[in-house]
Amino acid sequence: GLLPVFIAGLIAGYLLVWTGTVWAPVLFHAGFNGTQFFYAYYSVEVNGVAQPISHALGTPVVLVLSGAISLMLIGLILLEFRRYNRLVAHERDTGR
Repeated sequence: GLLPVFIAGLIAGYLLVWTGTVWAPVLFHAGFNGTQFFYAYYSVEVNGVAQPISHALGTPVVLVLSGAISLMLIGLILLEFRRYNRLVAHERDTGR
């Protein structure tokens, strides 16, 4: 749908502004597409017809799992780029 893609775009824009580098939104985008690929690839067969994994697990479980995975990836990306920006600022300030 359009809403998840719109929200992902807002998050990617925030990551760009907050980290100051394009690599944070690139990694977020890769994770976003990776979760979509995972759910599309791992489908279950019900009565001989391929169904999304959400059919077997239930939609709320899939939403919670994908949300938790996405939030963990975002958190790791933010922490790493924050550390990197502090290191760059320290090197700039000390002249190294």
